[in-house]
Amino acid sequence: MNNYGGCTGQLDLKSKFTVTYKHVTEELWENYHFVGNTGRVTVFTTRPYSEAFTTQRLDHTDFPLYTAQKADYEPLLYCGFCNLFDRYLQRLLPDAPEQLLKSRPAHKPPLQIWLLFRTRGAADAAKEHINEAIAEKLDIQNFSSSNTFRVTDLGCSVGPNTILAMQNIVDAVELKYQSQGHNTPEFQVFFNDHASNDFNTLFTSLPPHRKYYAAAVPGSFYSRLFPNASLHFVFSSYALQCLSQVPKEVLDKSSPAWNKGRIHYSNASDKVVQSYAAQYAKDMECFLNARAQEVVYGGFIVIIIPGRPNGLPHSQAIANMVGEILGSCLLDMAKKGTISEEKVDTFNLPTYFASPQEVEAIVERNGCFRLERMEILPQAIPSGNFSRGKVTSSQIRAGMEGMFKEHFGEEIIDELFDALHKKLDESSIFESGNGSTLFALLNRIATV
Repeated sequence: MNNYGGCTGQLDLKSKFTVTYKHVTEELWENYHFVGNTGRVTVFTTRPYSEAFTTQRLDHTDFPLYTAQKADYEPLLYCGFCNLFDRYLQRLLPDAPEQLLKSRPAHKPPLQIWLLFRTRGAADAAKEHINEAIAEKLDIQNFSSSNTFRVTDLGCSVGPNTILAMQNIVDAVELKYQSQGHNTPEFQVFFNDHASNDFNTLFTSLPPHRKYYAAAVPGSFYSRLFPNASLHFVFSSYALQCLSQVPKEVLDKSSPAWNKGRIHYSNASDKVVQSYAAQYAKDMECFLNARAQEVVYGGFIVIIIPGRPNGLPHSQAIANMVGEILGSCLLDMAKKGTISEEKVDTFNLPTYFASPQEVEAIVERNGCFRLERMEILPQAIPSGNFSRGKVTSSQIRAGMEGMFKEHFGEEIIDELFDALHKKLDESSIFESGNGSTLFALLNRIATV
């Protein structure tokens, strides 16, 4: 069996899942039925199949046709090796259960921090907003001098979400050109993330018959990445909550903002919260300044980030509540002597969850973009007979494991995330906390 290709049999497949994807997929093996694999797609269903298609080899391009021919086909729950669970869930199976979310292999370096649930409710709403914006607000006359339409995903990671988002944008822009009687331009899509991102995995998953030329652009999106006035559409999803660095003050013992005994700003002192908010504002200003030089006039930026509603205390946002519980797990380990208190005091999470008012103020202060739309997307929290704590801790581990290994050592990882899973299940945060996903549409305007 290779790392991302086909499987030699059920036992080998189960072994691979157990080792590499165990923190998510053991729910599948316990509660669902393994049907088989189609070369690259691993299939689980809600009940046994008398007609399992383990012997028919299908490629991704053939799979939708095969599915359409099987009217009684039950939902595909997970495609572990090619990581295309979301693709099938959104495009083919709108009523599929959402109990289980994908997870990257733990050995992949973290480039986006995935917190809580990236659900179909928010994804579908974002897609609708983007399609409406392109149809109603994108003035393609601004781009008449260019025969190439350039799109980028900033903070793409390696999963299927970036592929779906880019294809949707290209399709919507193509429709816009055709509806106005213009020749369709060529499309170029740039996938951006840090240099340590596994671009090989990402590019292996790209559709073979895509409508665009693809390229990787490694580097931080808080700095320049592209030539002047070269981009027409910038997309960034679940990436801009990640700070460029932890605020220096919270790690400084001589600072009034020193965050002793905590790993995040939730429930911390006002000075700590202010330091995080200031770092976020500084990073966003860098982001907008860089994009202002790279995006053509009339070009769009779409930002999707986990956040919190206006007026909601930081301590009541689900993402921050999870961070608080994660910090308590580390403190418990320090009390047992597994790790030192000093290690905890010198570690803080580099994330900030902004409100719509904060984002709006930053955009207005920058002055290079007009905020066309700002909304809180609907959240469809998964339901069913499964452990939310387990799924959430698995997601966080998939995104943050490298960070924790580097600071605390590899030997504490299993214990830490097992403890997080148990504490989350014992808590009431999924009922009492408030989670929001913010959608912002920015239009590049001419400045005086």
